[in-house]
Amino acid sequence: MTRGSLLGLTLVLATACTERLAPPLSVRRERHGDETRLTLLAAPGARINARLLPALERSGGGVLRFHGTPLTADSSYFTEPPTLVVEGDPSGVIRASVCPEGEAVCRRVELRMM
Repeated sequence: MTRGSLLGLTLVLATACTERLAPPLSVRRERHGDETRLTLLAAPGARINARLLPALERSGGGVLRFHGTPLTADSSYFTEPPTLVVEGDPSGVIRASVCPEGEAVCRRVELRMM
């Protein structure tokens, strides 16, 4: 194997690993005075499960649920990113169920908000 082909193979493997490890969900924060709007963004092709509503479990206690409309015809997935407006500090853990593209089973995703 030549040095060039070894480098090419390394790049292919690194790209494959990066794509495999890419998170299926991210959060956009928008601060407006004392409130923070959190929006869940699914990775391209992934779907956020609407039958198990995403939630923010707050550090100080309590659970807040994300909502969004519209939903798919069978009410299984959000067709628009679900949002949540939080008063004060939005720290805690976001828990959601996300169905990555090409997979028949949804996965539980946890994101820490600091």
